[in-house]
Amino acid sequence: MPDVDGVVLTCDLGAGLSEHDIPAVAAGQLRGFWRFTTGGPLLVDRQFGICGLSLNDPTRSRQQVRDRASSGYEVAESDWVLGEFVGDTDMLIIDENGGVLVAAGSYPRRDWYRFDSLSVLLRRYVQSHAEKFWELTNR
Repeated sequence: MPDVDGVVLTCDLGAGLSEHDIPAVAAGQLRGFWRFTTGGPLLVDRQFGICGLSLNDPTRSRQQVRDRASSGYEVAESDWVLGEFVGDTDMLIIDENGGVLVAAGSYPRRDWYRFDSLSVLLRRYVQSHAEKFWELTNR
């Protein structure tokens, strides 16, 4: 990780799923993601646990929706928790319409960050070396 001594970011993404193994109700961008990979650590700092994104497969994604809802987070049953940011409670969510959201802690849903494209969000996240670039810009 540039500018941070001793931090090594690792990535270990699983193989993708067949079209048959992806839930039929998953939105288009999410389907494309799971065809590529089942998830895993993306730029995770395993030594200090200060940054990174743990990406979920479909089963874990649904479980995280239930877990987060029961903990009081404003997730909808139709959401998919695609990822969880290491070191805090932020989540990467895909809604039923394919909207890409970053849930900022326990803030209300109306205050979550919204993006048009999952691939653009992930590409910028990788280019920023796991820096939450969206927090540096206006909502």
